[in-house]
Amino acid sequence: MNFFMEAGAYKSDFCKIAERVRQSDCLVVGGSHRAVGLRRGDNCGSRVTVVCLRSEMAFAKQIAFANGIKVVENDALSLLLFRNYSAGDSFFLNPDEIENPIIWMPGKGIKKIVKKCDALVVCGNECAAGLRYDENTMEAPAVIYKSFDVGFSRRLAEESKVKVVENNSFAESLMGRCALDSEIPSCLFCMAVQVYKDLPKYKKKYKKTQPARGKL
Repeated sequence: MNFFMEAGAYKSDFCKIAERVRQSDCLVVGGSHRAVGLRRGDNCGSRVTVVCLRSEMAFAKQIAFANGIKVVENDALSLLLFRNYSAGDSFFLNPDEIENPIIWMPGKGIKKIVKKCDALVVCGNECAAGLRYDENTMEAPAVIYKSFDVGFSRRLAEESKVKVVENNSFAESLMGRCALDSEIPSCLFCMAVQVYKDLPKYKKKYKKTQPARGKL
């Protein structure tokens, strides 16, 4: 607490925190100080909206418990949201899957999905996203795998001989800005090209050509 702060200011800030937490469907906490409130979006499938980003975790948890709001311990997700998102931003993740460090389409085996990936893009030990692209049927690569368990994802990729690419900003963007099993937006095409041009299947194609009409 800043003792030079104007009287009542700190109390007022706590009131704002409490209000934002009450607007949340769940509170994701991690580390020793991160608390992020999430709220389900409107008819957007897996989209959730960040309603607060607060470091006063103990107080935020207290408000959540008092109001029957679910509190989820997920260090990787809380770090990703805390570092890259602001209140009001949207994040593509189903609230029902927040507790699960490995996110995949229901009814499909994890290992089978990783085998279908052209590349696994990872951000340190925080998150991993798998890309798949069929130039005959798709305009852009699709995100078919997401996980906060990078070690496990790496092992699956190595066993399946899927290339692992270290690219923090791209992995975070794929995790947060792309719905699962959907094609990536045009703003991520350039980063996708950097990944695909180094894959054996595409090396010759990218040696002398550039993507046209947004296609890879």
